[in-house]
Amino acid sequence: MARKTLLAVLALAAIGSPGLRAEDLTGPWYTGLDLNIGSKSISGDMPGAKGFTIHGGRTFWTGFAGTGYRLTAEFGTLSDTSQLTNRDVKYTQAQLGGELIVNTPLPKLKFVMGVNVNKLKISSDYDSYTSTADNQVHPAGNTSHTINGLKLGGKVGLEYFVDRHWSARCFYQIVEAGTSSEQVTMDNPLWANNGSVGHYHDQGKYSITPGWLQVGVSYHF
Repeated sequence: MARKTLLAVLALAAIGSPGLRAEDLTGPWYTGLDLNIGSKSISGDMPGAKGFTIHGGRTFWTGFAGTGYRLTAEFGTLSDTSQLTNRDVKYTQAQLGGELIVNTPLPKLKFVMGVNVNKLKISSDYDSYTSTADNQVHPAGNTSHTINGLKLGGKVGLEYFVDRHWSARCFYQIVEAGTSSEQVTMDNPLWANNGSVGHYHDQGKYSITPGWLQVGVSYHF
């Protein structure tokens, strides 16, 4: 009797085991595009910033109940008129990271959370400046600089897997990068006044601790 019971349990386990190990929801590789919308509560200097992100990577499905993890790469931008300097400022981000994919009560809807490292760059457009050589307003160019070192960030959100190839996603991201100080100095002999070379100096601070919402789609293959 015990032997028959054991065989019955083993048989049921054999029949039920394929259900525990579900088919991968998508192909391993993916790429896609997001629209970025700056967070008013966190972005500080650029609360109305907008931009885009190109993303891609590789998904590793665990085969158990539709869970998995990813290696990710992103390149994104945010741009707006700075509240501190009243100039157009563009924030550029290159990112490498990892994401964990977790089930929700809806089979096709997954909870995603991740950590990442980011290389940051700030670009500013200078519409005009006042030269100390002639005290006149002159048109100006632009300046940019890379924030030193790699900065940590995180993301959390939801992704809905429409079918094996397509998914829609909505994430919230933040990069803890602090505040950047920028100094700009311009010297030009053409500004010379009474034999003295014209000199222009400017200084500003830009919030580079942005938080933003990403809404986009991914293609899996």
